[in-house]
Amino acid sequence: MMPAILKLVAILYFMCVSYLQVESFTIPTFQMKVAEKMQVMNEAKHKKKAKQVFNADSSRENISTALLDLGAKEYYLDGNFMNSLQSWLMTQPKEVSCKSLYSFYEELMKTYNTLATGDVLILPTAVGFTLVSTELGVEGIYESKGRPYGKPCGIMGTTSIYRTIFGTNPPTGLPSNICAAFFSDHKMQDNNKKFKIPDECIGNKSTVGVWVNLGPINEYLATRWWNERGEFLIGSSCNKSGEGNPKGKKFDVSYLDPDIRSNCHQVNIPHFGTPQLSKADGSWLSATILDLNKGTVIREGRDFAKVKSLTSDFKQ
Repeated sequence: MMPAILKLVAILYFMCVSYLQVESFTIPTFQMKVAEKMQVMNEAKHKKKAKQVFNADSSRENISTALLDLGAKEYYLDGNFMNSLQSWLMTQPKEVSCKSLYSFYEELMKTYNTLATGDVLILPTAVGFTLVSTELGVEGIYESKGRPYGKPCGIMGTTSIYRTIFGTNPPTGLPSNICAAFFSDHKMQDNNKKFKIPDECIGNKSTVGVWVNLGPINEYLATRWWNERGEFLIGSSCNKSGEGNPKGKKFDVSYLDPDIRSNCHQVNIPHFGTPQLSKADGSWLSATILDLNKGTVIREGRDFAKVKSLTSDFKQ
């Protein structure tokens, strides 16, 4: 009987040892294999998402999901951002990758933060590139251009900002893809208004100029700056004072003055427009400027024939 009991004890002992060895060595190995498998699955998932492409018809939900997966902050994916992004997507010649989508988001957020430092931006706009800053940094615009301090700058507008300043909407016949500037008597428009027009944007006859339809990047920045800070963004043409607009068959920063490029912050978002060239010298045409009070043309520019037809709609 005793040998049988001893044999049973020995068997149980060796079973316990074997179990402990399995627990000690195979469970960690199993866990490692699971972790490796999860990593492979996650990498495959990210690769699949990275191959996603988007266009102006992509749903906002799909766009938001893709951006959030790459690290975007949900707080910033608001209606203003989505409007800007989808407007930009409409201008792109082909579908945009997930990576490019995130680059747009990342650069736009960085650009907004750059404004807060008072730097001057080289901003892609419907008229090529525009020097843009805030009241804090407007002196940098004058210095970069060599612009006389007595000459006013313009307000980087949106439909909402135009309405805030002038008390009415832009002419209904102005297509959203055509940029134009509107001037009016500042004193007539500023009665009882709870905002301040920057001194650098008021002409010697108390006129103020507002540019609209400058493109999706300005729409986002100008709207957010106004909503969060109650201030207007200030702009001026991206060339040395007195030297005229750049010349080139496409909008590219390489055509800009080297000093301006080196002294200002370049916004690294692919341009969305194409230039209209002056018949006189081949330079990029600026926006047509209209006088709201007189209903007349101050300066002929891009899409002049279409913009000129609006004068009868807004003569005051």
